[in-house]
Amino acid sequence: MPLAPVYVLCCDDPLLKNERSAAVIAAARREMPQAELMIFTDSDFQSSGEPNLAKLENELVDPGLFGGDRIIKIYLRDFKASQVKVMLLIAQRLRPGVVIVIEMPRIAAAFSRLSPKKFAPFAKGRKPALKAQQEAAIAYLKGRGASVEIMYPPEGAALTSWIMARAAACGLRCSRECAGYIAAGGEGNLIGIDQSLKMLSMTAGSRELSIQMIDAALTQDARFTGFELAAALLAGDGIRALNVLNSLASGPDDLQEITALIIKNLDGALRAVLALRSQDTLSAQQRSALFMRLGIRSLDLQKAVGMAALGMPEKLLSYLTSKLAEASARWSQLRADAALLSLQDLCAVVTNFAVMELEPLC
Repeated sequence: MPLAPVYVLCCDDPLLKNERSAAVIAAARREMPQAELMIFTDSDFQSSGEPNLAKLENELVDPGLFGGDRIIKIYLRDFKASQVKVMLLIAQRLRPGVVIVIEMPRIAAAFSRLSPKKFAPFAKGRKPALKAQQEAAIAYLKGRGASVEIMYPPEGAALTSWIMARAAACGLRCSRECAGYIAAGGEGNLIGIDQSLKMLSMTAGSRELSIQMIDAALTQDARFTGFELAAALLAGDGIRALNVLNSLASGPDDLQEITALIIKNLDGALRAVLALRSQDTLSAQQRSALFMRLGIRSLDLQKAVGMAALGMPEKLLSYLTSKLAEASARWSQLRADAALLSLQDLCAVVTNFAVMELEPLC
């Protein structure tokens, strides 16, 4: 299949998005072995007013005879006015010898069904509504041959089949029953499930997985549930939280993926604490429904969330929320090491809730 000039990969799951992106870039490298790989993030376009697109535009200018092949990967955090301007620039300036991969959150399926259109600048003095700008950006990119791919994480039977195929790729034989057991424990976290299968492939004594083997191996691995760190943090056990964090960060897995998993799980846990605080008269049944809606299925984490909702000082909760936002911002700038420092600060400050009422936070 011929390579498209632009790939717009829309998904909320980092594993699916990253693997599809890697496959496209590998194909582009085979087709353009001399191409320079360049990376842009939202922060590269930030300015006090209109987004600064000069650097990207320079790469889209035809260099003539001086070897201008480029593979450009762009990470976009959202699909708002600034990101639309990035797409419009690409639709206007795209040239031969450039392959662009745009990673962004999932967008409405209707966007992928838009008909291709030839680029046309907006009329001067008339700024269309955001949705119209979004539709124009996607239609103009499709008019330049872009592939717009909206990916959905597998669920139910599809997730079970995905786990079986993933296990086979790791050299493991996994029955549908075992895959269902992993799916239930993994709570839809594809990165955590994938890492656990890789760990099993290295430690399991047999290639044929059983429920007993999975349970024995994965209950010892914080990555399986991905919530051990959050449970320790909300229970006020900063030392344990730091140990879990450092264990995850020093493992063989990609730090950018690990920090994404940690940030996602901590965000869900803190949102659960805030939700319980705002609805402190919930019955046990209502609390259970709330946990299910927020994806908090681990009993240990539910207990820790309840403890934090009752006993965590407001200023500590505010500090943790701000530190997590800082870690997320650093991660989005592809600064996983810096994000890890923010997470370490977040863990280190949690020692004793009562003491926190008396001492200032860092």
